[in-house]
Amino acid sequence: MFRSAEYPKVFDHPTISNIATLLQKSNAQVVLRFLIQLNVGVVPRSSDSQRQRQNLDVFGFSLNDDQMAQMEAFDTGKRIVYLPISAHSPHFPFGANCPDDRGQTEF
Repeated sequence: MFRSAEYPKVFDHPTISNIATLLQKSNAQVVLRFLIQLNVGVVPRSSDSQRQRQNLDVFGFSLNDDQMAQMEAFDTGKRIVYLPISAHSPHFPFGANCPDDRGQTEF
């Protein structure tokens, strides 16, 4: 199970839209750039060739410290993605701090 319907879509967040407008980039490009600047490995996917090109066009700009801080403030300490197939793995990172019976935090 991925993001539940009641959990807001990150791409639709007004802060991301504002940053994207300011930088003349798409919301997805801003999110990808944010993750890259955090040194997070990102594997975007799309079957749309225009979006594929946009996904590659994230290295010609950067987010400033204020923009990074605005996006870092989204962290709620909760997990969006629930992967039950991995729940019993000794490397599964969330088991110890997830209170409900599925091993995920509340949304």
